[in-house]
Amino acid sequence: MRILIALAVLLVFAPQAEAAKMLGFAVSIRDGDTFSLCEGRACKDVRLCGIRTPKEGEAGFEEARTALTTVLGGNMVKCISMGAGTPCDGLPKPKTAEPIMVQCFIGSRDIAATMVESDFACDLTGEHYAKEGAGKACAPAE
Repeated sequence: MRILIALAVLLVFAPQAEAAKMLGFAVSIRDGDTFSLCEGRACKDVRLCGIRTPKEGEAGFEEARTALTTVLGGNMVKCISMGAGTPCDGLPKPKTAEPIMVQCFIGSRDIAATMVESDFACDLTGEHYAKEGAGKACAPAE
């Protein structure tokens, strides 16, 4: 009986653990913090949590998008969904399901940290990415 209960628990929680982590290649870079992550033929729109980059029509948009394209550079990308142990877990939840808010890495390097440290993004967390004099926190919303 204990084995059946353990199996039931695994079946219930395993899909959530799978969904929390994604591994693939970035394609279709939309701006400095949003792209499609493809695992085989399955692609999902993702957005780097905890940072803000210029949107289309704003100063610095092309530079930020080019910087993200360069950082991603065809490398394998590992992403963790917001709520699964990211610096953004304490921030307000997104209002829409797409793009999925994620923290992404190339190897052990946090992509959002790279964008903030290179001044192509600002830190929405106020402390996680803009630390030790590298990068800047985002100005408060008006």
